Amino acid sequence: MNLERDIVATLKFSGKRFRNGAFDLSAGRELERFQKVVLETAKFLWRQANPGASKLPRRFDERISLSFRRTEIGSSVVPIEYSSNSNQHELVDINRTSVTDAIDLSYDIVAAIDGNQLVPEYVPWQLLAAYRQLGKGLYEDEVMEFSPLNKQPIQFRSEFTTRLKSRLDTTYEDVIDIFVSVYQVNMRTKTFLFESDYGDATQVSFDDEHSERIIQALSKCGSRWLRICGRGRFDDKGRLDKVFSVERVTYVTEPLAKVEAYWGC
Repeated sequence: MNLERDIVATLKFSGKRFRNGAFDLSAGRELERFQKVVLETAKFLWRQANPGASKLPRRFDERISLSFRRTEIGSSVVPIEYSSNSNQHELVDINRTSVTDAIDLSYDIVAAIDGNQLVPEYVPWQLLAAYRQLGKGLYEDEVMEFSPLNKQPIQFRSEFTTRLKSRLDTTYEDVIDIFVSVYQVNMRTKTFLFESDYGDATQVSFDDEHSERIIQALSKCGSRWLRICGRGRFDDKGRLDKVFSVERVTYVTEPLAKVEAYWGC
């Protein structure tokens, strides 16, 4: 087994609980929250790169492993390490790049939200929601600096959670890649209604090229599904409010496929 370790990011804390370089144990949850955000971001990137996969690789959570073994400048600077524990017999390789790509995207997301800028347009509402807890335990006078390798640190404050909440509490336009059950079709208006894990009775317009697959799904309502890729609008609860465009429609013959939904087309 490969136990290679190296530093992939640094977190630096300052404020009342970190005076004289001390790291108050009550702030330890921030390290857990950071690890969870990186893990969820890595899952998103893997699904985006492997849209045909039915599930994540075996032991994915375990293989996206972050830790720290030492601190610097007293205890307020925490070097974050990646520990590779992939077995040579693993069918799918999860390596250092999987972690650093997730950290880099996390950096871009945090920098955009903290600076009131747009996040990368391919980042979905569902992934942003995973960032709700990040920085939740920081006090008003505290700052967490976050820096991947070879990038300037960004200062992360408690206001981040307020800014993120204001974005998540409004409607949000995003890419969609979902499985739906069709239960009504209007051939005159070229629209259909469906139910899905993201909302019910959502009306969608379709082109002639999709007609046959939609009719097939209607005839097997509840047991056969369509996979729809396009763009839609979500409400503050993550429910699909409206579908703006449909880029691809696939008739799914295996009902089991319905349980997996991927972000990005």
